[in-house]
Amino acid sequence: MTLNKHIYTQYDTELTVLKGDLFEMAQLVGRQLVTAVAALAQNDQAMAREVRENERNIDSLELKIDEGCAHILVARQPAARDLRRILATSRIAGDLERAGDEANKIAKIVEKLTARNEVFNDGRLMKLANDVQMMIEQAMQAFSHVDVGLAVEVIRSDKQIDKAYGEGLRDVIEIMRAEAERIDSAMDIVWALRSIERAGDHAVNIAEQVVYYALGKDVRHVSVDDLPAEIGC
Repeated sequence: MTLNKHIYTQYDTELTVLKGDLFEMAQLVGRQLVTAVAALAQNDQAMAREVRENERNIDSLELKIDEGCAHILVARQPAARDLRRILATSRIAGDLERAGDEANKIAKIVEKLTARNEVFNDGRLMKLANDVQMMIEQAMQAFSHVDVGLAVEVIRSDKQIDKAYGEGLRDVIEIMRAEAERIDSAMDIVWALRSIERAGDHAVNIAEQVVYYALGKDVRHVSVDDLPAEIGC
């Protein structure tokens, strides 16, 4: 094997490992979100503890990915699309970590509700969490296949998440008005709703990084309505 071929083989291996770590992180974050909301719906402390404990694994994966990206940037000095891939990978890992933080916040809320002997078994919370998990999965699929069309679909789907969040918020406000003694617990549900919505925002950020990786266009501050004209699709 020639030296150049050996170097390229090493580089491909490094990229494969990096991608594997990123997808492992994404899958874990998606599970964390759904598990945290299930714990909330079922008032299940064991599930909430599982989420809290898994937070360390997410943090470790983010550090490993950052180290891998830094190594490739220094040792391989990638250019053009390869450079964008590494930068996008690092940014995606950051968004996944922050989405994981939102799941952890929901797990902490379970502890508060348990202390008050409160249960909020609203199926819409679970649906919202499942929808956001799907957004994360689709955004990662778009990254894997460098699929700009799928990335744009993820970005557009955020409108539905925002709509569901708004509807849930209005319902909780009605609870506050009707049952003043439940205001503290209702506020906790508001924060849980907000955490799910924010996790959806991070899925959108991941999709935007796919556009950057594929086309070299930074669309983080482009409205969804202006997106087709900006990227030509």
